[in-house]
Amino acid sequence: MINYCRCSALSVLLGIIWSSSAVLAQSPTDGLQFEPVAAGVQNPTQVTNAGDGSGRLFAISQFGTIRVLVGSTFLEEPFLDISDQVHCCSEDGLLGVAFHPDYASNGRFFVRYTDRNANNILAGFRVSEDDPNRADPDSEEIILLVPQPSVSHGGLKRSTQHPARRENVKRKPMTAKEKRRGRLALVCMSLQ
Repeated sequence: MINYCRCSALSVLLGIIWSSSAVLAQSPTDGLQFEPVAAGVQNPTQVTNAGDGSGRLFAISQFGTIRVLVGSTFLEEPFLDISDQVHCCSEDGLLGVAFHPDYASNGRFFVRYTDRNANNILAGFRVSEDDPNRADPDSEEIILLVPQPSVSHGGLKRSTQHPARRENVKRKPMTAKEKRRGRLALVCMSLQ
């Protein structure tokens, strides 16, 4: 008598081996060629467009700047420079930007960065009324601030200097209320 469970497990295993060997035979980069488009952004974390039909690309530097790329040339002045507010580098810094779906009409966009106190910040900004290639740095609205309980996700001691940082990051432990508030804010963001 053949054990049905063993046959099922064997057929699943053979199916996995067969399908993975077919996938491994094809490289995801077969036929692709990469070529540089532009240079001039240190520690890039993202390149995106605003969805406004302008054809501009926005290159984000972990150090705290967003540069506008037109064709293959970066504009002289950054779109946004919050480097004086950003704690960089390693896992910290200006990590992303998202443009509002109606950016072309409302000029709103959102950034995610780590501030000088190592808090995670989600903030909204508006484009300058005078220049579509410049953001208004004074328009910042902090939407979410999540305190970090430790220096990195690796759980370094608060007084330990992170190898990629120039200074020691020391902060008081989060209270239970602060922890609940941070978790609640993240849950609310994911539900909306």
